[in-house]
Amino acid sequence: GLLMPARGARRQAPDRPPTVLCIGFANRPKGYRLLPEAIGQVLQRHGTARFLIHGIVKGSDAEGDQPVFDRLSALGERVRVRQDVLSDQDYAGLLNQADLLLMPYDPAVYHTRGSGVFSDARKIGLPVVATGACAFARPAFEQGWGVAITEYGPPGVATAVLTALERLDGLARRAAAVAEPRPDELRSLLQSVVSGIRAERQPGLAGFMRRLSALRL
Repeated sequence: GLLMPARGARRQAPDRPPTVLCIGFANRPKGYRLLPEAIGQVLQRHGTARFLIHGIVKGSDAEGDQPVFDRLSALGERVRVRQDVLSDQDYAGLLNQADLLLMPYDPAVYHTRGSGVFSDARKIGLPVVATGACAFARPAFEQGWGVAITEYGPPGVATAVLTALERLDGLARRAAAVAEPRPDELRSLLQSVVSGIRAERQPGLAGFMRRLSALRL
């Protein structure tokens, strides 16, 4: 969390091309096989969008899916592909470069599973496009910072990404609002820190944190 502070509403210059990120361990339920066709459709219909695709197949059930990444690499200069193992700093850096997180996860597998990448996107205020049947993404859809993939396949992924790009400013504002800590949440966090410090018998620091938690935020 300390590596990824909330970004606020879109920090980029208005004329900077939007970047769509797909990141993670590229096992088959993550839907990477849908990306070459889906991204090709988006590139044809959107003049500036760029894609950053990171995926690791080694050690997964998708070790035979390297051709998927070869096809992605052949889509042109607007698609950048990485398959290296990321450090924490690299991971945070890629999330902060993105304007939109793409999660075309298999609804049969991820209907009830959670997602750490989604949680990180929420923490920093990064809008998402995710499969509509994924329960973990429901808060983004309900709170207005996510677009659902309603038809699971390349055309459905492309349609959802294009919709999100059209609505990107509004999605980013909602994501930023959700990422900003509410005063009562911050005060509660500080009070819990005070309790922990007291338990460790550090009264001076506890007093400082208690005064900080009493501030009007």
